[in-house]
Amino acid sequence: MIASTARAGVNMRVMVGDTVDGVLDHVRRTVGPGIRVEVVERNEPSPVSPWDDGAFALLERITGELFPDAVPTPYVMMAATDARFFTGLCDRVYRFTPFRMTKDQRATIHAADERIGVADLLAGVDWYRRLVEELPA
Repeated sequence: MIASTARAGVNMRVMVGDTVDGVLDHVRRTVGPGIRVEVVERNEPSPVSPWDDGAFALLERITGELFPDAVPTPYVMMAATDARFFTGLCDRVYRFTPFRMTKDQRATIHAADERIGVADLLAGVDWYRRLVEELPA
C-alpha cells in the first residue's frame, strides 16, 4: 500500500550571496506543483565582513604574535552563531576563537563534558586582552 500523504522537514543553510526567497523558489521548482512548502523559520545569511582592511589585519597580527603556528584565514562559517545578531550594529563581525583545542575537545562544544585546558583558556584571555587594548579609539 502506498501512503496517501507524506511530510518532510528540511533544515537548510542559505549560502552567502543567496536569499531565503531564492532558495524557496529553487525548492518549489524542484519539488514541482502540488507540493506545499512551508517556512518555519527564516534567516538570511550574514553579510561578509571585510578582510582586506585594518580590522582583519589586527586579528592576524595579534594571532601571529601569540600563536605563531596559527594561520588566520577568512572563510564562511557554516554554523549559526550569536554573531549574526551583531551584524546590524557593526559591519566587521568576525567569528573567531583564540583557544587551542584538540579534536576531541572541539567535539564536546555544546555537548557533555565540554572543556578546555586552563593554560589554553588563559592564552585565549590574553589574546582578547591584547585585542581590546589595541583597538583604535
